[in-house]
Amino acid sequence: MLKKALTGIFALTLASYANASTTTFTTQNWDFSSNNVSVTGGSSNSQINMSAGGVNVKVTAWSSTGEGACNSGPECGNTFRRDTDPFIERAQLTNYSSGLGAINEDESDNSPNHAIDSRGQNRDEKDFDMVLFSFDEAVELTAINIGWTGGYDSDASILGYQGGTDLGSTPFSGNTKWSDLLNQGWDFRQDSFNIGVGSEAVSSGFESKYWLVGVYNPVFGGSVNHEGNDVFKLRSISTQLTHRTEVPEPATFALLLAGVAAVFRRKTKA
Repeated sequence: MLKKALTGIFALTLASYANASTTTFTTQNWDFSSNNVSVTGGSSNSQINMSAGGVNVKVTAWSSTGEGACNSGPECGNTFRRDTDPFIERAQLTNYSSGLGAINEDESDNSPNHAIDSRGQNRDEKDFDMVLFSFDEAVELTAINIGWTGGYDSDASILGYQGGTDLGSTPFSGNTKWSDLLNQGWDFRQDSFNIGVGSEAVSSGFESKYWLVGVYNPVFGGSVNHEGNDVFKLRSISTQLTHRTEVPEPATFALLLAGVAAVFRRKTKA
């Protein structure tokens, strides 16, 4: 009876050591001001590539400027003002001393259109700009920091990708609308209102390799009352990387168990 009990204790103790693990976190602050990093590529393939804390990221800009028949989704109905160019297309990523901006194909490089915005040039062209952050590891987005608003409203929408595929260099097909993303592996994380110049915390508990940060868009489930006329430049974002490490059985503990086992055998033989 004693032998069985001791054997069980040894087994449980060994299992607890074998399954033990430690979790640590490292944080990364990504400063996108022109004083810190430069945009590469032309207007059609502009991007930023950065590294921080052992993590790499590619930054690109996108906007709903693609024309075509809008047959389904909130962009096409009566809930929101009908959009005549609702499909996602690549925009020109820009950066300034106050942070990232986006110039879509319906805009010119002037203020405030050179920022991340939803102003649009015409009444039926509602161009919602967003910035895509493509990391090489899944990270938690913990905060965004706005560096400029030009005195305009500064509401934002944030999404994270939880689909099982790698989005690659063409994350959105030519007939994808912002509302379609919710059925394509993207998870709506939060809307933030009247941020102004400064930092805004992002709700915790979600890790992803792909994050979208842009102006507030009601198609993700919010109220149409906040729609439009949002403008900001994204100065920086903060992320957190989780490190999970298995802890091996300590050699000294293994020697101790071996010694106890030897004594036990000796006593049973006696």
